[in-house]
Amino acid sequence: MTTESRFLNRELSWLEFNQKVLDEAIDPSVPLLEQINFLAIATANLDEFFMVRVGGLKLMVQAGITDPDPAGLRPVEQLAAIHERTVRMTADIAETYRERIAPAMAREGLQTTAVDALSDKSRTALDAYFRNQLFPAITPAAVRPDNPFPLLASGALYMAVMLAPEGRKRAPRFAFIPLPSCLPRFIPVPEAETRLSFLILEDVIASHVAAFFPGQEILACSAIRATRNADVHVDETYAADLAHAMRTVLRRRKTSGCLRLEMAAGCPSDLADWLKAKLSVEESDVFRVDAPLRLQDLRAFYNREGLDHLRYAPWIPQQNPQLDPTRKMFDLIAAGDIILSLPFERFDPVVRMIEEAADDPDVLAIKQVLYRTNTGSPIIEALRRAALNGKSVTALIELKARFDEARNIEWAERLERNGVQVIYGIKDLKTHAKICMIVRREAEGVVRYLHLATGNYNVSTSRLYTDVGLFTRNDEIGLDASGFFNAVCGYSEPQPHRRLSQAPIDLRERLLELISAETAQRAQGHKARI
Repeated sequence: MTTESRFLNRELSWLEFNQKVLDEAIDPSVPLLEQINFLAIATANLDEFFMVRVGGLKLMVQAGITDPDPAGLRPVEQLAAIHERTVRMTADIAETYRERIAPAMAREGLQTTAVDALSDKSRTALDAYFRNQLFPAITPAAVRPDNPFPLLASGALYMAVMLAPEGRKRAPRFAFIPLPSCLPRFIPVPEAETRLSFLILEDVIASHVAAFFPGQEILACSAIRATRNADVHVDETYAADLAHAMRTVLRRRKTSGCLRLEMAAGCPSDLADWLKAKLSVEESDVFRVDAPLRLQDLRAFYNREGLDHLRYAPWIPQQNPQLDPTRKMFDLIAAGDIILSLPFERFDPVVRMIEEAADDPDVLAIKQVLYRTNTGSPIIEALRRAALNGKSVTALIELKARFDEARNIEWAERLERNGVQVIYGIKDLKTHAKICMIVRREAEGVVRYLHLATGNYNVSTSRLYTDVGLFTRNDEIGLDASGFFNAVCGYSEPQPHRRLSQAPIDLRERLLELISAETAQRAQGHKARI
């Protein structure tokens, strides 16, 4: 067996994972709104795949890199294979919506209606809705030789419009109509017999497009969407201020190259050719979609009232029996190590430990790594309060957390303003460790209380993702944790750990040692497991 045949290409493997997500959307045993949710996830996943994975490969090709990956594929070969697979996946997503999701929604009364099918009464009411609610919020952008080409935001929806030539000129004119995300994507049909009958925003705009260009002849109009390269990195070698450098990266993402151009399947060829030329994309980068674009917007239906029969019964996380909510977290952890299993058990004790530490007069210091957290995070608030209460608070906030960079910069600056020592991570590495250490003065001396986990310190996702955490005050783990924070926050060289392993220093080697030990056990006829 050759080395290459033992490996799967990472990008193609990921696409097969996304196919598994899409398969859930066509599983008849899955409730309808859950199917919609899986379809939305598969669509959003594919967006991110293009922005990051395809974007990275395109940059490699542009840089002339020809080295094969472990599966033996050069970057240009990977892109060709990805194109073939994503064309099929895009078609499968559209077909799933057309042939399964939309008909099933209609059977449940969640009917999407064409504007042409409206009654006279509903059409009159829709015209009034357009004039009063939509038209004032939308500003078209004409494409003129004397103006810069309009910047199409990555992932946003637009109507591309082709207008008849002006005067004696032969060339048609073009414009874009942005569809702001503040507008509802699915509009209830006014004066409809059922409150669950909807119009799609771009259909409404297309039926009223002449209102934006009075006196002009409209030749064509199509919904489009551009996906831009998000694989833009900060050069940390020269970045004296990482937060400032990350803001620059975020701005560059907005104007990075177009990787994928999605358009409605019926987009006329003249309009499509003009779009390809203006956005500098090849035909292989164009995806004609026979369904509404950006199907993740279907999530808007998930939380509608009165549709409980179309959802899984809500899972209510249980209280860990070792974590009595009437007792202090420090007393509970002192009684023995505690394992927390998410989402089966409540995440509240993690928040409670940090909140109690913020107000406990015996707590001297709090040290925490934050990779991703949620809007309105109680953990951020607790760290801020702890600093205001005079405690030494250190937070390592990873500014390179993909697509959470802007939020993490905001958290970091807010904490700094309140006296928290904020560290922005390690040069050329992402800090994924999920660790919180609380240093507390007790009768026997200074004690370290720890929470170590997979996942994130995110209250919202703790109800969704399977993760495991450990509460402990074990002395050896505490010493290792102190060494970890000293290494990532200062100039300390990483020291040998007693109980913890740390990538990229010794985690891989330690795991291989443990695997080899179990292999040897089994070879000798003993029980072995991983």
